[in-house]
Amino acid sequence: MKNVRKRVKGLLVVLCAALLSASIALSADRALQKYASIETEEELMDKLRKLSVEELVSEMDILAINGHGMQSMIYHAAALSDKIDEVEYVEILGYAESSKLHNDTKAVLLQLAREKGRIEAISQTLRLKYESFAKNTKNDGALRVYALLALPENDNTNQILEGIAANDPNEYVAYQALHYLRSATNGQDMAYGVANEILSIGVKDERMLAAI
Repeated sequence: MKNVRKRVKGLLVVLCAALLSASIALSADRALQKYASIETEEELMDKLRKLSVEELVSEMDILAINGHGMQSMIYHAAALSDKIDEVEYVEILGYAESSKLHNDTKAVLLQLAREKGRIEAISQTLRLKYESFAKNTKNDGALRVYALLALPENDNTNQILEGIAANDPNEYVAYQALHYLRSATNGQDMAYGVANEILSIGVKDERMLAAI
């Protein structure tokens, strides 16, 4: 479990290369002025690890709402990954479904759900809820894809991916589902079947790119 956490943290922190001075981004908003005097990543992470999950999510959303982008939220995401045992699947989904949070904040949290899946199995009830979120065409396309990626890799998920790849009206989501299916265990033949169907009817959208 420790190795997984280190890997997760490493993947998150490497994206921060462009934020060598984190205090610049974090201090841009009045609510985050407490970080203005911080000079090192280590000092920043020490502060963030002391925050609760709710506080971390709240601060990430301030960054998102003020247009700093997901890159500026990476230190908060790394701190959340350290608390992965404290964040429940149902809690993450609740944040994703909230109308009060920015989509960038939701995206970071749904990615955390995927990482959580590597060390803790998701219950059948919650799997169905994530599946429902991913299938709901009213939800943001990128968030739907992140929810798909949070599902366990198995034959049931492959069937979901197959259906979305073949029939979803959102070209981006359909493309990502087909791409994911092609790389999934036991999913190659299913992806090939969908690709052939797409080619045979001459569908001209992003799914075609994945089919070729």
